[in-house]
Amino acid sequence: MEINENLKTSVAIAERECDRINITTTEEMQEATDFVLGIKTLAKSVKAEKEKITKPLNESLKGVRALFKPFEEKLKYVLDTTNNKIVDFSNKLEEEMSVDEEVKITNIKSAHGTMTFRKVKDVEIVDVNIIPRAYMVPDMVLIRKHVVAGAKIDGVILVEKKIPSLRA
Repeated sequence: MEINENLKTSVAIAERECDRINITTTEEMQEATDFVLGIKTLAKSVKAEKEKITKPLNESLKGVRALFKPFEEKLKYVLDTTNNKIVDFSNKLEEEMSVDEEVKITNIKSAHGTMTFRKVKDVEIVDVNIIPRAYMVPDMVLIRKHVVAGAKIDGVILVEKKIPSLRA
């Protein structure tokens, strides 16, 4: 898979030109504005070339994932359910053993392999309202949407930033 040589050359030239830009007058700012317009056009060309390759691949990938998704979901359910039944029975056996035996079931051998039990640490949130603030992550998209719409949220301010926007 080859990338269009004209694109390679154009990007290399743009990179060199960018390094040479020094804006000290309004004329130079106008020239830089024209340069940005050209770069945006070049970026669109690069994106179009990339999408000629990636769009069909993404569509194929999406189709393959959709084809196999029902099977994967069913197999996940089967595995989770069976594993839960195995763990439940293992726990039941351990409970039935006398305290003196202190035997823990650590693995089960079968004709096709060995299942090993191991303990893992996991967490469950039982009351989200009492979790310390340090563990909360703000939803910046929701916050921005509400503040821009005029809502007042403690600890949040609306700031305006100056960014260049170019129209041809």
